[in-house]
Amino acid sequence: MRFFRTAAIAVAASCLALPASAQQVARQDRPILEVAAQLKNGEYVWAPELSPSGACC
Repeated sequence: MRFFRTAAIAVAASCLALPASAQQVARQDRPILEVAAQLKNGEYVWAPELSPSGACC
């Protein structure tokens, strides 16, 4: 019986946990390496126009 109570509490806690969200940082015509050097945890830069072909290599 104690196992089911513990399992129920664990399931409820996992359902209530909020997902971490990332925050986009504006590039504003700055070089991508300059922006990347100033990123904090949870931030990202979205600049798909820097790779017009869509390939990384």
